[in-house]
Amino acid sequence: FLFSPDEEGNYDNIDEPARTWLLNQIGRQEVEAAFSGHVHNFWLHCRGSAKLYAMPSTAFVRQDFAEFCASDPGPEFGRNDAGKLGYFKVDVVALLVGGKQKRRVVHE
Repeated sequence: FLFSPDEEGNYDNIDEPARTWLLNQIGRQEVEAAFSGHVHNFWLHCRGSAKLYAMPSTAFVRQDFAEFCASDPGPEFGRNDAGKLGYFKVDVVALLVGGKQKRRVVHE
């Protein structure tokens, strides 16, 4: 989802009933982080202890989200706003917690 877990289905989200199923799985499995893409902008939501990341684009910013700042969007209506482009490096490491192996996400 982009704004709220109960938002209507659209091009940029997972529609019901799959969205509720996925969010329930994230809660039941004690997921620390989930990563997705496609919206060409960075989004972050917290669901319980899980962080849900929509990753930034490495190529261009979608024009329908280019107006996130209260200023002129720049050339091509913000499509090439370099400050909004990028990538994440994510390392997953194994930890022993209470005698059980758990994986932990380490991100920069």
